[in-house]
Amino acid sequence: MDGRLDDGHTCLPPRSAIVPSARIETAKTSLYMVIDLLTERDLSVHLIKRLGRQIRCHKSHEQ
Repeated sequence: MDGRLDDGHTCLPPRSAIVPSARIETAKTSLYMVIDLLTERDLSVHLIKRLGRQIRCHKSHEQ
């Protein structure tokens, strides 16, 4: 069994099944990086405020 079906196509998940999990992993990684920064530095309040502004700005652009 080498992952092929009877008609010769390889058994790969559709592209849409791959992308979201990769995006989730990327988001998790950046979240962990932010948390590391927040716990390391006393700039946490400044960073949180800046992040909040960026999110609000991004949301207003999406509409």
